[in-house]
Amino acid sequence: MEYTDEQITRILNAHKKKLEYDRGRYHKLKDDEEFKEKIKLHCKKKYERHREKIIEKSLEYYHENKEIISLKNSYRYYKKMNNLEKFNTKYPDGLKQLQEINYIAETTQQVSNHNTL
Repeated sequence: MEYTDEQITRILNAHKKKLEYDRGRYHKLKDDEEFKEKIKLHCKKKYERHREKIIEKSLEYYHENKEIISLKNSYRYYKKMNNLEKFNTKYPDGLKQLQEINYIAETTQQVSNHNTL
């Protein structure tokens, strides 16, 4: 279905008016204690409904990426301590893995490998 320019303008104006009305209504109600409790209860119910899903998803992500997460943390630690040479000796394939996931640039590996020679 195609709309004429006049219909498009009418639709956009109606949408704009609705947004302004809703925004004004919210600003009137936002300080009302009853409104705050109602929103709080709604958010709490939504969180409880999805809580298990959220926890399950985050645990699943962690277990799938445990090695990479550990490697990233170690890299950040050794970089902060200005001791990437020790990182290279402790994790010989670590820089290659971090490059494969585009966590670090290739120049870092070249500089780090150069320092270990």
